[in-house]
Amino acid sequence: MSLLVNKITISPEEKNSFAENGFIKLKKLFTDEAIDKLRYLTAKSNQVEKVPESYSGDFSRIGYDDKIEW
Repeated sequence: MSLLVNKITISPEEKNSFAENGFIKLKKLFTDEAIDKLRYLTAKSNQVEKVPESYSGDFSRIGYDDKIEW
């Protein structure tokens, strides 16, 4: 099995931002292979037919199937 995440380095500025804001944006965290797999699973999923208007953001729209084998 290949890696799903890339090695990343967090700068002192990013650490300070995390301490102040409680979150950090991790750029290029997932490998291209992991992103392709997530796109495939999202496109294949039939669990989410219509997204409720109250949802926002990309990941709130993704359904999943815990029976899919990698």
